[in-house]
Amino acid sequence: MIWYDIINFNNVPTSLYTIFQCLTLENWTFIMYNYMDADSVPISVFFFCFLVIFGSFFAMQLVLAQIMESFAREQEEKDKE
Repeated sequence: MIWYDIINFNNVPTSLYTIFQCLTLENWTFIMYNYMDADSVPISVFFFCFLVIFGSFFAMQLVLAQIMESFAREQEEKDKE
């Protein structure tokens, strides 16, 4: 899907939407290729790869840590009974 008017960094709401879309790994390569065509290739590749590697995987680790903490808390409550 091509959304040239939505996927950009022109203002704060669309910037947050674009970053959120990259963090969820939804068509992030399409966005990266568009910015590679528009600007410097090494900077675009570095920014988007850094965003995906450290952003999405860090967010995934936070979610997994919260799930593990919930399971541990439930296990402790079960052991107390």
